[in-house]
Amino acid sequence: MSGFRHIPHFLLGFFALALVDAFLIPEDVPLGGGLATLMTFALGIGLALIAGLARPIYEWLLPKDRRRQPEAMFALGLSLALAAQVGLFLPQPWNTRVAINWKLAMPLAASMTLLFYVLCGRTLTRLPFPKRPWLWTLALFFTSAALVEARDQWKVASRVNSLAPLPPGEPATATQKPNVILVVLDTLRAEGLGGSWNQETPMPWFEDFAGQGRRFSRGYSASNFTPPGHASLFTGLYPAGNGTLNRGEVILEESQLTLAEFLRRYGYRTLGVTSNWRLGKEQGFGQGHEIFDDALVRKEDVRGLALRRFSSSRLFRAWTGNNIRGGTKMLLKNWLPPPQYKLTALGTSARVAELLDSMKLKEDEPLFLFVNFIDPHLPFQTEAGLAAEFGPNHEDAELEELRMDGLGFHRTLKNFSRILEAGDPNNEVGPRLAWVEEAYWEQCRQLDLGLKAFFEDLEARGRLKDSLILVTSDHGEHLGEHTLFLHGNSLFEELVRVPFWLFGSGIEAGRDPHPVSGVDFFPTVCRALGVDPPAKLDGLPLQDPIPEGRPVLFESGTNRGYLQGNHKWIAQDLGDQFQWTHVFDLGQDPKEQKNLLDSGLDWVVNGMKKPPMEPSREASLVRQVEDPNQMAQLGYADETEEEEEP
Repeated sequence: MSGFRHIPHFLLGFFALALVDAFLIPEDVPLGGGLATLMTFALGIGLALIAGLARPIYEWLLPKDRRRQPEAMFALGLSLALAAQVGLFLPQPWNTRVAINWKLAMPLAASMTLLFYVLCGRTLTRLPFPKRPWLWTLALFFTSAALVEARDQWKVASRVNSLAPLPPGEPATATQKPNVILVVLDTLRAEGLGGSWNQETPMPWFEDFAGQGRRFSRGYSASNFTPPGHASLFTGLYPAGNGTLNRGEVILEESQLTLAEFLRRYGYRTLGVTSNWRLGKEQGFGQGHEIFDDALVRKEDVRGLALRRFSSSRLFRAWTGNNIRGGTKMLLKNWLPPPQYKLTALGTSARVAELLDSMKLKEDEPLFLFVNFIDPHLPFQTEAGLAAEFGPNHEDAELEELRMDGLGFHRTLKNFSRILEAGDPNNEVGPRLAWVEEAYWEQCRQLDLGLKAFFEDLEARGRLKDSLILVTSDHGEHLGEHTLFLHGNSLFEELVRVPFWLFGSGIEAGRDPHPVSGVDFFPTVCRALGVDPPAKLDGLPLQDPIPEGRPVLFESGTNRGYLQGNHKWIAQDLGDQFQWTHVFDLGQDPKEQKNLLDSGLDWVVNGMKKPPMEPSREASLVRQVEDPNQMAQLGYADETEEEEEP
């Protein structure tokens, strides 16, 4: 048992690995660092026991007088910790190759461990070890675990709740200060308001409620996916103008003036609540909000997060490449789905009410409130009772099983796209589209309940009176049209045309057929306050008549397009010029089935010669995403480096 007597000395050397994993290489998960550090401690005990049993195999590497000394076990623990870091210093492409291939990782880690063991064991002699090594080992590990957990908690707290200070001096003056309420119904297609599916009204309560405002039947988002769609609502600028044109990780830079920041100048209290993981404070969308809350999508199971961080230990990476990490992701896929999966509109409404209570608003204080509702975003999951009430209740065992597997569902829909592109010769996909459509539209019943609770709560607080309210979406969703599914992959009407309902002073009730855009909200708010908008906004105040033929843009990465009247152009942005791909006359062809690109019509040619936008080299930029696994699970697999299975 003499080898086991020096387990705490092994752990003292092994502690270097815990320090590196806990402090120098933070993981891209918000919590669980303290527990992961304790898991590293348990791993160290296990390795020390193995080392005690295997001592006769490796002790011959040291001189006889040092083999059974505490320095020898300390050297072994330290050698494992040091060898795990070697991959970080390898030049490319070897760094990447070792990181993904255990056949390269394991021999390198083993040889480096032996090398460091020989060097450390022969040089570290007569170290001044404490008299109670177990006490010091426990103190080091548990203290570091507490510090890491405190750091994690502080980071989460600072992200969830940040106080935006008022500008110095007296608030700027405005003719009026109505409450300003922006509600974004994430991923809702235009038919969500005023349309139907299978003779079902998607949102019956809101349909009645919306009768008192103005419906714009041709509302457009400035983009086809979440961050730039919201950024244009916040800034009054199209993505190319507000810096969110790129794909991957999209950041709204601090240099951009947001509507919340603008309204703070006029003494507004500002609250933002997001139900979408991609609209966190760290991506810049909390700018100007007194409280910007993303707790609904950041509350994760700490045990699962700790296991994810632990599986990313430098020791595992050094010996197995990505095998342990990949296996852990597979284990957690069902056990720890993204928090966004658990959300409903009722949960979001309850969170808004809770935060409004905490703000203790005075009756005369104007409020800017932004709320993002996640329904009907992937996964297409609806409470059983509501789902049973909606539609014919199509059944499909395979799709039902995949419903909560974001990446698996995405891959299945990709396969559907390939079959549809080939003409679906065996009618394989056609009957299954009804299940996908129903699963999508069913969620609108959950959304309807949440909106009812949300607006009734605001009514009870007196916040609907003298308010300017916009209810819209950041983008739509493909449900098989053009052989496509989900969003972020085209500029067809299914993705860029969205619900657009406006209510407030100066806004006449009724319906309006003119094209409008999310960039119009900022100048509309300025008009409601009676103040001049910031210079160079792209939008127009919707209290005024909308000019005929006014161009409306929509863009996402290299996909750039615009609408003028009933005419629509779509191009690929090559950085220095546009390569036009589609032209449609929506008046004659609302489903975009007839591409007029090569028709030679004067309006087609003139629209390509003088578009209301400029090429941008930012269009082809794809920034590294924060967490590719979670992005893929939430349906953004096209923006990650995840490889599709054959």
